[in-house]
Amino acid sequence: MSVLETRAAELKKNIDVITSHFKSISSITSSDELNLQELKIVDFIGQRESCIMREIAENMKVAVSTMTGIIDKLEDKDFVKRERNDEDRRIVRVMLTNKGQKIYQAFVESHMELSRRMLQSLAEDEQKIYLELTKKIAQGAEHYIAANTAV
Repeated sequence: MSVLETRAAELKKNIDVITSHFKSISSITSSDELNLQELKIVDFIGQRESCIMREIAENMKVAVSTMTGIIDKLEDKDFVKRERNDEDRRIVRVMLTNKGQKIYQAFVESHMELSRRMLQSLAEDEQKIYLELTKKIAQGAEHYIAANTAV
């Protein structure tokens, strides 16, 4: 096995561990009312304040008709609300309710706390290097995904 292959396997293992920690935090935050998919949708909407159904569906990689059913359930649970555009009634914006905002804020804070704890295990100069390197790794992954999903 080449050095690159060995390092790639080690990177995968490290990413898997970190991902499992974030998934654990997501599970704790989601509560009994929201499943993980619904929590991801609340997070997506919370990052944007409001968005249209197509944007949410594209992000979650599902059909708009599927997303409509999920948003219906989130609306029934009082996590999101819909508002029609006055100029174009076909456009429906989805935004978080107060209850949705609270769970979104708890979700963000739990992820930030885990991120802070992870960074605290490094010296300040190591933190800077780590962030620079993970940014490069993320960009490399983004280029790979873009190249392999281009139609």
